[in-house]
Amino acid sequence: MIIPPLVPIKKIATFITGFIGSAEHVKIIANFIRIIKTLKPEIRYFCDPVMGDIDKRQYMGSNVPK
Repeated sequence: MIIPPLVPIKKIATFITGFIGSAEHVKIIANFIRIIKTLKPEIRYFCDPVMGDIDKRQYMGSNVPK
């Protein structure tokens, strides 16, 4: 499902994703990136996966490649 943007895509230069908790999230995000890049090829994408904390634990599921 695609949610209508709050801001017109022509006004967006960059977008970022954060925590990716499962392999299913990766598939959804990858599909979203393909759609956005089709609509606006020059848009930049950054991934900050937030995989865990130093000396604590990892947050992502065991099915997410490390």
